[in-house]
Amino acid sequence: MQPIEIRVNPGREVAEISHDFARPVEVVREALHNSYDAGAESVEVRAFTQMLPDGRRALSLEIHDDGIGMTDVSISSFFGLGFSEKPPIHGRRKIGYKGHGTKIFYQAKELYLATRAPGGPLLFARVTEAREAVVNNRAPSVEFCRDDEALVELKRLNLREPTPKGTTLRLVDYTPDSGRLISDFKTYPLENYIRWFTVHGSFEHVVRSTAANAPFRLRLTGTDEVTKDVTFGHPWPESDRLAMDQLRRLDDRRPFNYFCKSFRYPQRVIDGGYKIDLAVLFEGRRNRLERDPGIRRQRSGGLYAEEERYGVWLCKDFVPVELKPEWLLDEDCPKLFADLRNPLVLVNCQDFKLIANRGSVGNSAPQLLEAVKKDVFQVLGEVQDDRHVTRFLTEYQEDLFSRIREKDKKALQRRVERYNDKRRMTVKLSHGKKHEFWEPQREITLFGLIAELQVLDRSVLGFEILDYDDHHGIDLLVRRNGTGQVLDRQKVAYVELKFELGPQVNHAFDHLFGIVCWEKSVNPNDPVLDATGAQCSYQETKGTDGLTHSHLVPPPNGALTHNVRVVVLKRLLEEKYALNSHSNPRPIKR
Repeated sequence: MQPIEIRVNPGREVAEISHDFARPVEVVREALHNSYDAGAESVEVRAFTQMLPDGRRALSLEIHDDGIGMTDVSISSFFGLGFSEKPPIHGRRKIGYKGHGTKIFYQAKELYLATRAPGGPLLFARVTEAREAVVNNRAPSVEFCRDDEALVELKRLNLREPTPKGTTLRLVDYTPDSGRLISDFKTYPLENYIRWFTVHGSFEHVVRSTAANAPFRLRLTGTDEVTKDVTFGHPWPESDRLAMDQLRRLDDRRPFNYFCKSFRYPQRVIDGGYKIDLAVLFEGRRNRLERDPGIRRQRSGGLYAEEERYGVWLCKDFVPVELKPEWLLDEDCPKLFADLRNPLVLVNCQDFKLIANRGSVGNSAPQLLEAVKKDVFQVLGEVQDDRHVTRFLTEYQEDLFSRIREKDKKALQRRVERYNDKRRMTVKLSHGKKHEFWEPQREITLFGLIAELQVLDRSVLGFEILDYDDHHGIDLLVRRNGTGQVLDRQKVAYVELKFELGPQVNHAFDHLFGIVCWEKSVNPNDPVLDATGAQCSYQETKGTDGLTHSHLVPPPNGALTHNVRVVVLKRLLEEKYALNSHSNPRPIKR
């Protein structure tokens, strides 16, 4: 048998992996994890803007660390694919092992790297058309030099020299149209991301109840030119809040809003012999909002919706990787009460297998994922049985029910007041009989009145209602049922129903042949726009029948060739059917 050589298209594979990183900010995670694996004790990250020769403002990044640097062999692995020449570092669990993460750097237009291993030469490498190469499915071309030649390049580029060891990486014009990312790379959004999704935000000390020892000092400068030292560790509350007197000092009416309790489950053995670490945070609404200013609030800013960050996170290296919102909706999951459906549950397992961009644990064994899910459900059940949480849930539920009852009480009072303020109206219809009705106050009650009148006297509106729809307000599908009306008996069209006709209608005039309203706020010659921005003029004329007739009239020589009939129902009933109005004859009390 003849062997077959397996061929690989390196350019296509590099391009594919480079574009797998969907979120540009992931470049910071990959850079920090490289520095961690290199044993760095100090890391500096700087995001800045620069003007390109074509006049565009672009986002660029520079990362410097004092790690072990690179040799000729390891620098080749850095730019290659599937190689990871990282020696073990005492006290550190290696994060990178596939050689995929650094491929995100190829989303930059240009890439410059300066590095020095302990006692080794200064090495310099550059890729001047990185993004163009991967866009065209080519492996980027890397140029390389050392020592004095490398030093010349560093001075030319004003690139920081790593000494006595370390690495400096600069990414120029990071991602296409990088100018739109400038705000995303300000200091606070970067710091928030780092403490959630990188090794510098590890929660290992939380679940293991040990000291929070940072692997390195991290200094960060964002595009807003704010520089700060980033605190190590996932932003976890420093202590629980359980004592009622403490909670009442924070909120006397609803003290449970500041409730907070952590649960830790280190080195838990689950089905299949796998080991996991869990940290669970159960807290009240106000506590979470004050603890995490990144949450988007009503009528205020923020970086993310609460459901984007809270729930069950599957983690590796004690770094959140994938949120599993569907787990909390599973029929086997303990049913958490009301808006407490999203506790923060961090589940770390070193047996998880990540996809190339570290965005999912999807390469993990199904039996592992099932075992983890089963154990998470068991833990959530135990959490809900905790006496502090039980008290919290009880008080929360009692307050919620109390607020519902109070809300219903106030709503009932408003309904009574609204009913007592209603006007009772009387009309004399065509056949001579009187009809009484409540004055409509909204579009839906106007529709109810029209339905009544259609049953009692179809001649009031002058057209036959075939159907109605309430997707965007209430629209009628109508056909003419009398002479002199706007519609041919064999044709149908829209009639828009509005409580008050103002300067805007919901449909295009092209297929709109009538509007029925109770009142109007437009005056003769006022413009009225349709949903496409087309304009008509509101006009009124007094007919020989003594009635006021209204139309929306298109401009002369325009594309629209018909007028839109307007029925102001209250005015019509006054002029033709002797509308009479008086106070509610039967007011009620609660």
